Amino acid sequence: MLSVVWRGVIPTLLGVLLTPIVSSLRIAIFVPDVPEEARNGLNQLAQQLAYRNHYVLTFRALLLPEVRYLVMHKLNMVEEIKLEVGLPQSLQESLRNLGGRSVWTLPYGSTEPVRPLIEANVEACRVILNSDLTDHLRHVSLDLAVVYSGNPCYLGIVQNLSLPFVYFDTDGLQDDTLLASGTPMDPMWLPPSTRRSYPFRLSLAERIQTFADFCRSALSNWNPILRLLRNRDASELDDRIMALFKNDSAMALYFVNSDYLIEPVEQRLSPKVVYVGGYHQELARPLFEPYNDTVASAKNGIIIVSFGNVVNCSAMPPAVVRIFLEVFRRLPDNRIFWRVREARFEEIEANEIPPNVNISRYLPQVDLLGSPEARLLISHGGAQSALEAMTAGVPLLGIPLLLPNYNTLRKLEARGMALILEKENLSVQSLLEAIRRLLDDKKYAKVAWQLSRMINERPFDSLDKAINWLELIGRYKKSAFPKEVESTSLKECGLFSSALLSLFTLLISVVYFNWSKTTANLNQETLSEETVPMPEQTARYPTRAKKAEGKVTVKG
Repeated sequence: MLSVVWRGVIPTLLGVLLTPIVSSLRIAIFVPDVPEEARNGLNQLAQQLAYRNHYVLTFRALLLPEVRYLVMHKLNMVEEIKLEVGLPQSLQESLRNLGGRSVWTLPYGSTEPVRPLIEANVEACRVILNSDLTDHLRHVSLDLAVVYSGNPCYLGIVQNLSLPFVYFDTDGLQDDTLLASGTPMDPMWLPPSTRRSYPFRLSLAERIQTFADFCRSALSNWNPILRLLRNRDASELDDRIMALFKNDSAMALYFVNSDYLIEPVEQRLSPKVVYVGGYHQELARPLFEPYNDTVASAKNGIIIVSFGNVVNCSAMPPAVVRIFLEVFRRLPDNRIFWRVREARFEEIEANEIPPNVNISRYLPQVDLLGSPEARLLISHGGAQSALEAMTAGVPLLGIPLLLPNYNTLRKLEARGMALILEKENLSVQSLLEAIRRLLDDKKYAKVAWQLSRMINERPFDSLDKAINWLELIGRYKKSAFPKEVESTSLKECGLFSSALLSLFTLLISVVYFNWSKTTANLNQETLSEETVPMPEQTARYPTRAKKAEGKVTVKG
């Protein structure tokens, strides 16, 4: 009898003792409505957190009315809150045509192609602030929030709730994340996004230009400068905006959809920045009908063309579409898979499409990249597509269209697995030369395959790393955040110490200037062709795609 009672007491005691360790957290994740790739990635993060017995709440402002299907996809064990904004019909139509002809015709860096999205987010912010969302979130008693980059409205909500939160830069490591995280600025290697070149060593003129660009970016976010630019009649609203900027610069942690294999080695990141690139990826699966038969019939492999969900390929200028079709017609031994939103092109007849080109609304992009026949990805340089290509070991041809794309593409180009083709220089000859260079020059496939092996042989996963960080922050709150040591002001140092510091700074500046002047005569042509040396290794392990097939296949 005593043994039976004792057997019942032991599990009870263990349950009481282990309850604080396995206690669940209450986490809110703000997901975007557009673009779809970022939404799917954050939904996958929410689903995995729910599988770990956490209460997860996702919020999404519906910019466009949700299409009702017979079978609706719904997250398991996740509370989904959706708020329909009710945009005007004209703005809804502009959102549906987002990323059309203007993306290809306007200069790079123009905000006109995404202006409808900006206006829609502003209207969504007004609707959200007038709703009972904040009261509902306060009633839930959340432990942690995840806020994606692209909508500052959610920063104000989490600040009002006094919630610890993680800022998720879904576009990769961008300049605003670097400045907000307090990453040390080094003009020796770090060109800002306004510059298109990415050399590993900069000349003296390039260093001065880079330093000036970063000073301008830093001053534009400095509170005294912002106060000079404010409207004096709107002091209360501006104070709230200033508090929002202050909150942005004091975030708990920064998740960045990038990888240390992409970023420069010389970069000295703040301890608040955590790389979680590839968190959205799943294992590549064997291709299904009709893709498996079509891929098997390609003599020289396949080429995947995908410009993401923001760029509407159906509304591309007909002249640009004909450039692509003419180039693909000259590659008859390659099978091309092109993702197009409406599975057709405006002002392009069906008989103009070459027989080796497959046009489809949907592509199993990860599965196609993971197949042994994949030879090239043509993309606009989105962070998720770039990481998928690097994981699969496929070279990339980037045609940057939107502002964040250059940051990712030029880093991959510097690594030696990608080429950049300016949309201003897009022609049949330039596009054909770039594709043939990536297909014929084996160094691009070799570097891509080496990067792929290093990613797939890691003992940890990016999604698991993100979840572990969220659990740590949720349980220990601010005590788990990396702290920054406050610098000592000159006033505290005293007059004599300040004078010595100024003299020392002047001396270092003179020495640095003379050293820079002597090293500025390097051969620029040699430096421009320099690539990152990759260690020679033997292909002992298959990638994720090859693991699914049970065999090892080396591409290139």
